[in-house]
Amino acid sequence: MEFNEYQKKAKKTDQFTDKNKSLASSMWNIQETLALLSRKFDENGRKTLDNEIYLDYVQRKLGDLTWYISNIATCHDLDFEDIIQANIDKCDKRWGKKKHKLRSFDEGFLEEEILPRKAIFRIKEVGNKTEIAIEGKLGKWFRIGDRVTDNNHEEDGYRFHDAIHLSFMTNLGWSPAMRSLLNRKRKSNPKFDEVEDGARAANLEESVSAMIFEFARENNWFENRTSVPLELLKMIDRITRNLEISEATFEQWENAILNGYEIFRQVRDNKGGYILIDMDNKQMEYSKTPISV
Repeated sequence: MEFNEYQKKAKKTDQFTDKNKSLASSMWNIQETLALLSRKFDENGRKTLDNEIYLDYVQRKLGDLTWYISNIATCHDLDFEDIIQANIDKCDKRWGKKKHKLRSFDEGFLEEEILPRKAIFRIKEVGNKTEIAIEGKLGKWFRIGDRVTDNNHEEDGYRFHDAIHLSFMTNLGWSPAMRSLLNRKRKSNPKFDEVEDGARAANLEESVSAMIFEFARENNWFENRTSVPLELLKMIDRITRNLEISEATFEQWENAILNGYEIFRQVRDNKGGYILIDMDNKQMEYSKTPISV
């Protein structure tokens, strides 16, 4: 039976003609049924989970809960199937798609519009500011962007946060900020140039970076962490939902954040350094001294 078919049949068994009363009844009954299930579980304990009588009781109560949830959806003129699909999509984004591979966002574009798949970047302090440069031919360095400070009343290392943008570029294949600094905007497609590579997208990326920075500060810069707060991932998902990077799963964002802060901590502690990026293999390598591709 399809969810929508169930919803239609369940609606025919609703004993209320007043929608508000029907809704209130379902809300109250959900609470009562959950309380009954919880009490039964406490009475029987985990060792009786395979008890036939207990399982029959659980099955009946789960059926009741399904009816109440379906009726709540009906009272709100919501499609039960849409609710189920949205929930599965949410779960899949966080815990599923373990082998989901992001497409290359600049595949098929002009060569000069494609982000460098392998490159070495240098971050170094110049006075009280920090600059980032990319290594060109014959070992020549080209500065990209302006020199920056922490832009804060107290020193906190934010001036080294370009390591995070490099991680976005390496692990997600996405960074409107780096694409702009490297002159790799996809101008051959006016819509991409305006929306995906434009000022708004770059500002959203900076907002994401600043938000992650605050979470990192509160979590020991994500050192020795294997995950980041789910709250953070949900906020990132909400901010970027209208951009191409919305295809990324929470796990991919998590990897990019943890990898980025592993590099950030080294850059911060050494007041600069060299970062080798490999977009094809989604790898970043840090060195205090010059390195080669």
